[in-house]
Amino acid sequence: MSLTTVLEAAKIYFDRRRKKRTPKGQWVHNVYYLPDKRKEFLPCCEEYEKQLEIDPLALFEHQKSIEHVAALYQVTTKDLELTIEKLRSKRRTKWQ
Repeated sequence: MSLTTVLEAAKIYFDRRRKKRTPKGQWVHNVYYLPDKRKEFLPCCEEYEKQLEIDPLALFEHQKSIEHVAALYQVTTKDLELTIEKLRSKRRTKWQ
């Protein structure tokens, strides 16, 4: 795992949280989100797929999470969390 990969994953995480990018997939009747099975659906998504009828947005929200983005970029959740925290703290000190 390289620093570039972790930084790229952090950028995707921030973009998804800020709604600048969305997970790859399609909406069915503007209610149900179905992820792209080749690019976006991972083993961590399986439990959320089962909840689609109860909570149609659960899978979409999961795919914006740290856990999912870390799995997508094949980095550890811990490394991604640390990188995100460092980037956030740099931003805070920059603005103070």
